Amino acid sequence: MANWIDSKMSLQNQEYAKQILKEYNLDNLTVSYIEKTNSLNFKQDRRTVSVPLSLLESGAWGDIRFLFRATLEAPNSLWNKSADENDWGGNNFYKAE
Repeated sequence: MANWIDSKMSLQNQEYAKQILKEYNLDNLTVSYIEKTNSLNFKQDRRTVSVPLSLLESGAWGDIRFLFRATLEAPNSLWNKSADENDWGGNNFYKAE
């Protein structure tokens, strides 16, 4: 599946997004620009990585790599493990290792 980049973004931001996607060989992401935070948002399923444009402009590729690894490569969350015994509790789907 291909990446989707919001066509409403400026050409410069679209180029930044393409550069990040190519640099880290990312796939199946939706990219948009958030003006309030001046950042690019990369979404995959429910996971979102916000990359401030200041990191791109300063060339902080190590920091950008960290954001993607910490978010997209994180294991499934067991946040619901302490829920009461029910059908949707984390204990029914995941085993702590």
